[in-house]
Amino acid sequence: MNSRVTFALAALLILALAPGCSLFKVQGSGYVKATYGDETLVDKKVEFDSLEELPGAMKELGGAMAQTTELLVEKLVEAPPPGEVKLADIDPSLAQLENDPTVNFLLAAKSLEPPIEFKYVQIGVPSYDEFFRKSAELYAVMYQTKQTIHNLRILAATRAGQTQLPTGPVKNAVDAALTAAMTPEGLQVDAKLRGLANVAMTVARSARSTVTAVQELIAAGQQLIAAAPSSITNPKTVLHLDLIVQGLGQSLQMVGESGKILFEIVPDLAGF
Repeated sequence: MNSRVTFALAALLILALAPGCSLFKVQGSGYVKATYGDETLVDKKVEFDSLEELPGAMKELGGAMAQTTELLVEKLVEAPPPGEVKLADIDPSLAQLENDPTVNFLLAAKSLEPPIEFKYVQIGVPSYDEFFRKSAELYAVMYQTKQTIHNLRILAATRAGQTQLPTGPVKNAVDAALTAAMTPEGLQVDAKLRGLANVAMTVARSARSTVTAVQELIAAGQQLIAAAPSSITNPKTVLHLDLIVQGLGQSLQMVGESGKILFEIVPDLAGF
């Protein structure tokens, strides 16, 4: 059975740097149409006009990747089982927090509607399995980083008795909040704020390391797509080559979009 994907992403990236300031703007659209035989898995186009809208676009388009992953797992019966990114994969020191959804936002994402999961397919070819894993890890690092920053802002505002969420580097807001006069509401979140701030130090280190590897991962994915017909030789796997290439293309899109978001939010972790 043949599968086919029509994939396009039009994005305009404007980056201007000047002493003491930066501007980063993303505009564009994403279109994914994925089929397997006569079945249309997804036919979706989304547009985004700002970085704030990009996560929502990613969530919509991520559904295509999830469907392709599930179908690959179903069809590649002799391949290794699918993998899943855990918090400890972001940094081993976070393993003890794996079951705490107040700081493990990968775990909390499973309870959303629709749920967000950080699974990846394995096809039994090491270079391809590594790319699928690293792509999922990048998405997970971006998501954990973004949610850590957002929740730190909420907790810092509550601890400081503020009604507006603080902006700028979140470490400044945390430090100011922890020295503010204690209120009954602040007392309720003080320990949570301190705990998440400790997590943020580790997440920040991982985010900075990950964002520097985005271009290399994109190049690797492009090479794997081009080499797929000659690199994937298992007769039973070759039967689903189009579907594997489809999964590679969708993963490559998520890498690019996750990298854009991560590049933008890493400066908010200055000081951690």
